[in-house]
Amino acid sequence: MSPFNLFYDFLRAGTGWALVIGGLSYLIGPRRDALRLYLGVLFLCLGVLFSLSALSPLTDFQRDLDAFIQIGLVFALSMAFYRIILTLMGGPRREGLTRITLAAALAWSVLLLAVPLLDYVLPQGPHEVTLEDNRPIPPLHGIALALQYLLPVTLVAASFAQSRWKISDIPLKSPKVRHAILFGSAAVPLLLLIAAASVRGSVTLYRAAHGALELYLTAMYLAFARQPEEFFILREEIAGEHGRRVVIEEAESAEIRERLDRLVSGEKVYTRCGLTLESLAERLGVPPYRLSRYLAQRLSTTFPAWLNGLRVEYVRRELEANPGRPILEVAFEAGYQSKTAFNKQFLQRTGMTPSEYRKKSKT
Repeated sequence: MSPFNLFYDFLRAGTGWALVIGGLSYLIGPRRDALRLYLGVLFLCLGVLFSLSALSPLTDFQRDLDAFIQIGLVFALSMAFYRIILTLMGGPRREGLTRITLAAALAWSVLLLAVPLLDYVLPQGPHEVTLEDNRPIPPLHGIALALQYLLPVTLVAASFAQSRWKISDIPLKSPKVRHAILFGSAAVPLLLLIAAASVRGSVTLYRAAHGALELYLTAMYLAFARQPEEFFILREEIAGEHGRRVVIEEAESAEIRERLDRLVSGEKVYTRCGLTLESLAERLGVPPYRLSRYLAQRLSTTFPAWLNGLRVEYVRRELEANPGRPILEVAFEAGYQSKTAFNKQFLQRTGMTPSEYRKKSKT
């Protein structure tokens, strides 16, 4: 065995056992909050994967069970990664989303577990030789092991999409955040090198990149172990930025109010059929979420309530000023497209039907 391969095997085994011990320390240590639980599962699964890889030349079970073990471990570490990001980004917007995601990830993993079994009932194609340990595996085993890496990528994307805080809430000007992003992005070129080595079939490049990734993950564990409070500091900074982004300051509020007053008084924009929050925000030249926040913070209302309030008030004025006009004509002129919707809103806001209101205004 060459010195390079000997060093690589030693690195796999050492990194694997270090991460196993590190993961267990999070799981059984005196402090066992949710974050430490997720980190413990993540590091433990990574450590077991590396350890089994290092032991594969010495064991006979891996050829048949490798796919099952790896897919199960990748499922567990992917879910842990998913929950870690959700925790960092303020938790899920709706708790039901996490249950749906868990069910989908579990279904995908079960499907991948079933794929290798087809190797035993379908005609066998040529076996593939793995770059990891240079051992032949049946073709569908190889496909399942390749497809398993779609799960962590998908769950990372899902965690950001489902979180209460958005990527835009991450304060990029914060030194701690910049350092964390720089450290996290260091894994990207290593993963790309592993992918390139797999495509080219280069054992040397694969092992070099994989060894670097193992050192990187060990450094990640040591960083968390040394300064566990850094995660919560990052979370607080993201929460602070989120709070600043959603607050409408006085200057911005005055500008939105001035533009909105012009559209309401001058153009009677509320009478336009099909007016939406997005189309109104575009007319105002502000993002839709800022207009929604303005209505909530400054007017204590929502866009539908604001719009219906203006339309009902318009109908009331017209019925008082022009008692002979047909009620439905005035309602359509105010922007309503449905008699039922108009009657419901009018009754809700005035306590009487349009006909009753007209009779009362005449007296």
